[in-house]
Amino acid sequence: MSRLPLSLAVAACLATLALSPRAQLAASPGVRLAAFTLDGSGGGLASLDTAGHLALGDLSGGELASPRYRATLGFLGANDPQVTNSPVVFGVQPAYGPREGGTQLSLTGLNFDQFGAGASLSVTVGGHVASSVLVKSSSLITLVVPAGVSGPADIVVSDSLGTGTRHAAFLYTPAVTTTPEVPLGGELALRNYGPPGQDFLSLVSLTTCALPMRFGTLLVGPSFVELLSPTPYPSPDGVSEAFYTVPQDVALSGLVAHFQSLSISQLQPLQATFTNACTLTIP
Repeated sequence: MSRLPLSLAVAACLATLALSPRAQLAASPGVRLAAFTLDGSGGGLASLDTAGHLALGDLSGGELASPRYRATLGFLGANDPQVTNSPVVFGVQPAYGPREGGTQLSLTGLNFDQFGAGASLSVTVGGHVASSVLVKSSSLITLVVPAGVSGPADIVVSDSLGTGTRHAAFLYTPAVTTTPEVPLGGELALRNYGPPGQDFLSLVSLTTCALPMRFGTLLVGPSFVELLSPTPYPSPDGVSEAFYTVPQDVALSGLVAHFQSLSISQLQPLQATFTNACTLTIP
């Protein structure tokens, strides 16, 4: 992890990310997992050895129970949010993997086998059909990720009762990410994902393009391209973070910056791949 001062130009081109992975409870729009207990024999809306306390909105409702577990489910009595029988995805583990596919993925949520709908369930990642989909319970699915393209991908779970989507839930690597917006004076992080030990270059630009090159498609530039120092993807997880501070300068307000990385698999002769692009806005 490196902490660097920024020039005015580069400051316009960076965004905020979390300082480090933080433990947090899973959530999706309108649904928040408020507690999680690994105890119980399963049944009802709980999977084997898992009980959940759920809050849908601000009010808590009644309790659901079966032998050795108790789940508390709360919801608003009006129309927002609606209680649904469609699949609901809370969590994805792991959250990233190589774009060649093959990552073993676990999805947690609700209604994966509601009223026996699990037999009809299918999963797509980035629009591509996942393989080896196994409905373990109404709150747990395992699958194998299909091949995709660098960058974030939506996970969509569908069955005979409806569809649930978790946007940008899985990240195909190598990839680069920033948070979409960072205020003046805010601290930000630029995060690159890739094979541990390989090098990458980060490109920053205030303009975008789509130029085919020998390493793939260049998506940032061609005017004002800033190259940050070559850096290896670190062990053990291949996630590199560099932190910056945006100056308190109103001249930066409204600027939009674009990032892309060149993931280098071999230096001599040079073999590399352009990753996805991501965008930062300074409000």
